[in-house]
Amino acid sequence: MAQARIPSLDGLRALSIAFVLVQHTVRSTGDHFVKYTTHFGSLGVWIFFVISGFIITNLLLREADRGPISLRQFYLRRGLRLLPALFAYLIFVAIIQECVVDLKVRPIHFFSGAFFLVPYIPWWHHPWATGHLWSLAVEEHFYIFWPPLLAWLGVKRAKWLVIAAVLVMPVFRVCWYKAELWYNTELNPLANSLFGIGDLMAYGALAAIWYHRQPEQMLRCVRRSVTLGRIVAVVAIGSILYLRTTRVLPILDVPFGMTVVGLAVTYLLLSVCFAERASLLFRLLNLPAVAWVGTISYSLYLWQQPFLYDYSPKNQWWQQFPVNISLAVAAGIASHYSVERPFLKLKGRLTRRHVS
Repeated sequence: MAQARIPSLDGLRALSIAFVLVQHTVRSTGDHFVKYTTHFGSLGVWIFFVISGFIITNLLLREADRGPISLRQFYLRRGLRLLPALFAYLIFVAIIQECVVDLKVRPIHFFSGAFFLVPYIPWWHHPWATGHLWSLAVEEHFYIFWPPLLAWLGVKRAKWLVIAAVLVMPVFRVCWYKAELWYNTELNPLANSLFGIGDLMAYGALAAIWYHRQPEQMLRCVRRSVTLGRIVAVVAIGSILYLRTTRVLPILDVPFGMTVVGLAVTYLLLSVCFAERASLLFRLLNLPAVAWVGTISYSLYLWQQPFLYDYSPKNQWWQQFPVNISLAVAAGIASHYSVERPFLKLKGRLTRRHVS
């Protein structure tokens, strides 16, 4: 059976949020270096999707080992994990918009953000302050479908549905791409929904099933030529970022870009969590400071957005570098300790009660 505590995952979360913060901070400076960080934020979200699929599936499988999966308990825990900080952020945005500056957030944007519907409204009209909530919507929709399938069908049958999803998703992406061409827009909402990018979480889920059911086989495969495997994975991810930035070979990138990223990130996740635990990379990802950044990454992701705005001479003082990044980090820390943490403690008590 797989172990309960998995190292490096908080370090990977820290890496994810670091990519987001770097891209958005550079954009807020107006520096020419922005062209080199164009898709850093996307990469951070991609990594987090794989991590999320892995963690949630591993938790569900561990619960299944003890008895039936309680969907009621699962959704209660997820709600306590995600909703308080999200609602606190939306209230903050409403106050800022009412008292300080118009962030162009309208009732439909608050509604879609609070109910995880951002990808399904014309989000090219979505304001910057709430546009990043599309990724939370994708994650929530994964929670809607995957846990019930796993609980009702069992691991063996649910696994084949996930495999089917990763095979079908490239076809969906081609459809969304064609729709973008037909409607002359680069922001087709379905391309950023569970039906356009959800296979990243599916790869994480498959990795968790492999880790949970056949840990010895997984370890043998991951530890074989681990240095070469990591190099290939990093080069593959870099190649996709290059294709996205230059718009070269969309015939390959559109259907298979996320497939390559999903496989590469999944390998890196398994590699840094379970292979070569004496390596420098493993030690870096498990430094207390790095792991701490990973634990507050959700609040950091929520709160960085209104501060790290695209550069403009008309920006408010709190949206100008370096004040903006300082305030974004401070807001994320404050949210974690004043909002997230109390509800995480409540979630922990409920979890222990359910286990006992």
